[in-house]
Amino acid sequence: GETRSVVAYSTNQRLALLQRSVALFVRRPIVGWGFRHFEFASRTEGGGGPLQLVSPEAAQGLASHNTLLRFVVETGVVGTTLLLLIFGYWANRSRQAIARLEHGSPDRDLAILFLGGLVAYWAEAMFHDVTFMMHENLLIFFLAGCLCSNQLPATPLTNAVGHFIAEPLHRSRILSATIFCRDLS
Repeated sequence: GETRSVVAYSTNQRLALLQRSVALFVRRPIVGWGFRHFEFASRTEGGGGPLQLVSPEAAQGLASHNTLLRFVVETGVVGTTLLLLIFGYWANRSRQAIARLEHGSPDRDLAILFLGGLVAYWAEAMFHDVTFMMHENLLIFFLAGCLCSNQLPATPLTNAVGHFIAEPLHRSRILSATIFCRDLS
């Protein structure tokens, strides 16, 4: 009885958010409504548009519960394409590192960890809006930074005339700096 009505209400809310997202996207498909404007656009434009699965009032006052839908509404095709290209680039770099490096290599382990984190990130993003969850984004961006920096050539830095400036920054120094900064906060 009561459990079914709670599930039905939650399902109706998610369907209402889906139809609201589609309606808002259709109105501004190229560049969207602007970053962090989903709720504003929902309040001012409301609506279920051409997709009327449930009453639009079911999602009244709710934030988006899906990161991809939020990005589609807020940044349109242009922003969503850029976002997907960044995540695709990271996933491809990780896949290449896994294929290229031998088992037991710390860089290969980092690439596997990153891919696992990326899968978990997008699984969570389908049912929650993770754009405002700092810990979710910090973890995935930190791992992506470590992954991409490890695949840079390890050559010393020089200035325009070829004078030595500094040794290459290795992962151990990045991790040490991260731990040090965390201890300061």
